[in-house]
Amino acid sequence: GYNFYIQFKLQDELINGVYWRSWRKFPFAMAPGSLPFYEAVKHTPIIAMYKPSVAAEYVGGKKVTWKNVRVEGHILNVSKNRRTEENLKENAFIEVYDSCPNVIKSLTKKANEKYHFSIHRTPEFYKWRYDSYPLAKVKYLILKEDNIPKGYFVTLNNNKMIFISDFFCISTEHFLILLQNCLHLCSTLKLGSLGIETSLYELSERIKKNYNSKEYEFSNIYAFNEGFSKMKHMFKEINSKWPELAFHETQASGDVLLR
Repeated sequence: GYNFYIQFKLQDELINGVYWRSWRKFPFAMAPGSLPFYEAVKHTPIIAMYKPSVAAEYVGGKKVTWKNVRVEGHILNVSKNRRTEENLKENAFIEVYDSCPNVIKSLTKKANEKYHFSIHRTPEFYKWRYDSYPLAKVKYLILKEDNIPKGYFVTLNNNKMIFISDFFCISTEHFLILLQNCLHLCSTLKLGSLGIETSLYELSERIKKNYNSKEYEFSNIYAFNEGFSKMKHMFKEINSKWPELAFHETQASGDVLLR
């Protein structure tokens, strides 16, 4: 069983978790994957699956109760979305980096504070996961107004497309400015498409309304191991609050990156 360990932020606590791959790659290989899966359940506080097969939700029986987060994906055709670069205010500009700049630290702090449950976003996380990633090239786009960071994209690109692998913006308007400039970057690099995955409904609807894109959707699933006595109360609370929570799921919320 392949797995990818990651740190989650739940309320104000940092908790270790694992994204489990087996039932996405081998949807009907129930028996071979069971033993390592139950070992992971036993030893890991949070178990997650990114884009799992339908069969995955039935794995675990009474031992595992899965919670779903719906994610919408968009693939934008660059040639069908040719528009002038989004106008920036006189006090605004965009910086592009080939490695993670520490300037995004203030924004990752805001992202971690905003969402009750999410992956833990830090410059160190991006440097570890993206800056040394060998299968695609990373670029960071930072939007500033009055020299204050208002949003960022973490992107990966190959010879076909750019994928916005993770992001955080103060407002929808800041997001759309970065998105338009990211399309402009696609044109500059002669790439044909731009991809993004998000669980933020408002952003997804704005993309559908303003751009020519292909849509798809899936659910990420999570389980909280109440066998960890120190976290039992927290896990019971998040299970009860789940339907009312907002989530910030992106491609970074999983074990697969663009290649």
